[in-house]
Amino acid sequence: MGTRRNPTARYRRLPADRIRTRHDRPPTPSPGAPIRAESKRGTWNLVGIVCLSVLVLARSGRSFVRRECELLPMIRSSFPRRQQYRRLRRAAASGAAGLATGACAVGAASVALEVAGVLLLVTSGLLIDARRSLRLAARSRIGARSEDDVRRALAALEREGWRLRHSLIYRGRGDIDSVAIAPTGIAFAIETKTKTKTFDARHLAGVQEMAAWLYRRRRRWCHRGALPILCVVRARGVERVQDGVLVVSADRLVPSLRAAAGTSQRPAFLAADTATRT
Repeated sequence: MGTRRNPTARYRRLPADRIRTRHDRPPTPSPGAPIRAESKRGTWNLVGIVCLSVLVLARSGRSFVRRECELLPMIRSSFPRRQQYRRLRRAAASGAAGLATGACAVGAASVALEVAGVLLLVTSGLLIDARRSLRLAARSRIGARSEDDVRRALAALEREGWRLRHSLIYRGRGDIDSVAIAPTGIAFAIETKTKTKTFDARHLAGVQEMAAWLYRRRRRWCHRGALPILCVVRARGVERVQDGVLVVSADRLVPSLRAAAGTSQRPAFLAADTATRT
């Protein structure tokens, strides 16, 4: 028979501080035990990673929508139109990031409620931002449509020798909606408003500054002067001078410009009578 070995003989050759038995193992935490500091630190690290991923997703989403919107017509036509597409890009990116964060919150609810709560707060903020951007984009769309109406009305002047410029960059922080240059050497700085209630004395002073700037910086266009015009699209029969600015409605815009520039066409019967006498 072989000799029976003592099971504790192998521990005799180890230092006392390295000997561990099954009684020295760390206890397994129960399901109801509080979370240790290490676990909480890992949870908040996970929250940081998710938030960083959301920011990257929002940035990449805006870049994608920007590339797609560049193919749309009239993207560079007017300042309100460009502003509209910028706000739509922001709304799309915030909405996509909010949906992604909400999905992560649902997945994290079964693991850590703290993470799910933080992600829900982030989701709410992103969705609120998307809703606000959509509302502002709708306002920009109204302004863009008003400028399109004015452009269509001014297009009739090109056949009479007038020159038109739209969205002329003005002092680097905005633009002049439309500039109509008459053959007589007079230019008109035209600011577009949708309703009569959407402008006040401050807007009228701004239109006067635009006309003065146009005369100083574009003298070759308007060697005989530049006049400020404020066109109200959703009005009819408006034609008055207010604080040195000619305020007209869209239906009176072209006749008013012809009369101010001295290019009004003579009636047909007078033109025929003059031709007969000559």
